[in-house]
Amino acid sequence: MEMNWICRTKRRLKKTAFLSLLVKLYPIGFDFAVSMLVAAVVEQALDGAVGRVAFLGIITIALLAFGKATNTVIGVKFQNHVAEVKHSCKMELYREYMDSPLDVLYGKEHGDTLEKLHDDFDTFTSQYAEKYPAMLASLMGIAAYFGFLCVQDWLIAATLLAISLIQIVPPLIVRKFLQVNYDDCRKIEAKLTDWIVGGYDGLLTIKLYQLRGWWLQKLKGIHQKYFKIGTRSELTSTFDRMLSQTVEYILKYGTYGIVGLYVLFQYSALDAGIQAIALSAQFFASVKEFFTVIENRALAATAERRIAKLLPGSRASDSEIREASVELKNVSFGYGGQTVIRNFNIKFGSNQISLIKGANGTGKSTLLKLIAGLVRCDSGQITTGEADTAALPSTAYPEKLFYLTQEDPSYDFPASELFRMAAPDHFEEALRLAREFRMEDTAVKTVKIRDLSGGEKKKAFLSLAFAIHPAFLLLDEPTNSLDQAAVQTVVKLLQTYKGTVLIVTHENCFDAVADQCLLMEKGGSLVERKK
Repeated sequence: MEMNWICRTKRRLKKTAFLSLLVKLYPIGFDFAVSMLVAAVVEQALDGAVGRVAFLGIITIALLAFGKATNTVIGVKFQNHVAEVKHSCKMELYREYMDSPLDVLYGKEHGDTLEKLHDDFDTFTSQYAEKYPAMLASLMGIAAYFGFLCVQDWLIAATLLAISLIQIVPPLIVRKFLQVNYDDCRKIEAKLTDWIVGGYDGLLTIKLYQLRGWWLQKLKGIHQKYFKIGTRSELTSTFDRMLSQTVEYILKYGTYGIVGLYVLFQYSALDAGIQAIALSAQFFASVKEFFTVIENRALAATAERRIAKLLPGSRASDSEIREASVELKNVSFGYGGQTVIRNFNIKFGSNQISLIKGANGTGKSTLLKLIAGLVRCDSGQITTGEADTAALPSTAYPEKLFYLTQEDPSYDFPASELFRMAAPDHFEEALRLAREFRMEDTAVKTVKIRDLSGGEKKKAFLSLAFAIHPAFLLLDEPTNSLDQAAVQTVVKLLQTYKGTVLIVTHENCFDAVADQCLLMEKGGSLVERKK
């Protein structure tokens, strides 16, 4: 059984996690050496051995400098490794996400998807690549520091361990709030992104219909919600920092005081006390790291669940298109509780051109989306070439099934680049057809698709569709924005087309080449009518 992306990524990050563990354990040996040198310096100073103090001081400084330098170099190299591994994992995430069925991709919201692909991805991968190794390293560090201190003085070791547990208080108090704030922040940021992207895409409509005030007012409302959630999150973080700082002060000065009293009343030796104070910061940091990672496990679990929702779950095995008929059996579909198509039964024969006409809002475009696989029916079954439409492989598009939407997509590259990427084997034919549609070579090869007029865009996508010559060609209002000469070119190309063609149209220009003309009525029924 093939593992999903989450399982594969966890396994892939094991090597990185092991390297992270080594990087975090590496400084412990230096800490022990430095603590012993500091204790020796103090003892020599109390004995008045100035030369010895200077010599040991130089060695201590040199060791600290060497440790910092090597730790920095190792840290930089490790972070580069982590960045490379994360990049590779993210590219694989993109590939798996893009392999989702069309109906899954079509129904995704931009903002929510971006949050999952970026923030949730970083939270999830960092937890397994760095946080969990940090938890293990801190646990091993606690054992090492405690064991080392026990050798020197068991009373001091036990005391430091006991007071270090105070650090469990902040995570226990703020853990729940952090998890809630994380989820709320992701949701509101997704809404904000969706609204801004929608405003950018619909800027012309906003200007033409004087909707600027309405759009800004809605944006203000989202920002106010974002501000409330952000304020709550900031208060939680501030409270967490205040608690942590208070605990740090208690640990730092409490350690000085308690160890000092032990030495003063001769419960402990001076060198053991000095070494304990020298190691206390690292010991406490290890304990804090351990509890911090535990605190953030809930965030990582939330991120993992959100990514799992983004990726395709189990689905039927990919079906292969064997012939060119389309059949709908007892198909029903609706939007927001309102039924658009009810108990729909029809079969479009192989190598036939079928026209679908009807008033606006009767579900003509929805029917094409169902057949193309962009939306999934609420009940019933749709087969395309005897293959379940819900299980069509990604390789079926656009070579075997081409769907031309009413609104042509806008891209930041010219039509020739679209031809080369989408249909490399039909590149020359697409260029020839573009000329047949009377598109200038300059427009095809140099003008970005988003800068073409509506008619020129339509010609570019029609050229691609007829060049590929798929078994199924779905055209939704293909005459939109076309001049009369271009319409006649489409009719001419359909006359010799070998394949199953479904055309949603209000025009009569295709009646002569159509094998059947169907009228779609409200409620989702198709009635054959004379052409």
